[in-house]
Formats: sequence, C-alpha cells, structure tokens
Amino acid sequence: VSACWKATIMVAISDDTITKIPYNAFYLSSAVGVNTREITSVSFPNALTVGGAAFDYNSTIQTIYLPNATSVDYNVCYQCRALESFIAPKATFKTLKRDPLIDPTEQTPLEKDQAESFLGCVSLKKIDIYDVDYTFYPRFFDRCNALETLILRKTSGLVGTGYYSYPTL
Repeated sequence: VSACWKATIMVAISDDTITKIPYNAFYLSSAVGVNTREITSVSFPNALTVGGAAFDYNSTIQTIYLPNATSVDYNVCYQCRALESFIAPKATFKTLKRDPLIDPTEQTPLEKDQAESFLGCVSLKKIDIYDVDYTFYPRFFDRCNALETLILRKTSGLVGTGYYSYPTL
C-alpha cells in the first residue's frame, strides 16, 4: 500500500537586515527564496519603506509586522484574503507612487483605484498605522468586514466619502 502525503509548509519570515521591501515583493509570482504561497507571517523590524503592491494578492500571509516602517506605497495588501493583522505604527501611506517598471524615480499622484490598500482583506481584524496622507478613497477598507481594531495615530489627510470610507467598528 502506498500513500501520497501532501505536506503544507508554513513559513514565517523575519529579517532585521532588510530596510526596504520592494514593489510586488511578496506577490504570488515573485521570487523571494521560497514559494510565497507558503508564507504565513512576515516581520521586518528595520524595514523603513514598503513598495507599492508589496503583498498584493498574497493568499497565505496572516501577519505583517513592520514596527519601524515610515513609508508605505499604494495597494500594499490589496486582496490579501488571509491577512489578519497589519502592524506598522510609524507608517504613513503615501500620496505619490513610484512604478519601477516604468520609471523608478518618477512619482505620480495616486489614481482612485490605487488607494485600495486593504481592499478584499476579508480576514483582517487589526490595522495599526500612523497616517494616511492622501484623500481617503472609499474603497481603502472595502470588504474588510472582520475589522475590529483600527489604530490611526494621525489623520492629516484623512477625508472620506461614501459608506466604505470608514469601517464600522
């Protein structure tokens, strides 16, 4: 009798030498040394910047811990359906985006569909961030129905319209 076993490896990544998380770093098709579909937790204590769509569409990451990140670009966790906790208490979500595929030095204003940083994070329970320095687009928290705690330390650019602007806590 032979049996096939399918093992699922859950990976927690923690690295205190990383200072920048690049654009699309943990997108499902990226190459970060392990299959990104196996990563359940990331911790980068010394990361200061997070590129646009860094965790975009990742379906396994449950926890993101970035205690010293100060700058987060657009759509950082778009459609991260397993994400439960995003902790970056010093991070400001930025008005300008940089697209390394076009020109990494050029900065352009966000379009409304690029201000959907947590859209579709259906398991997200806690967000701890410093500020959002662009007009709060209504879909920033769209479909975050599990959200219980939102810690926003500063609200300099926080303007919302429509019923998706602020989660009901």
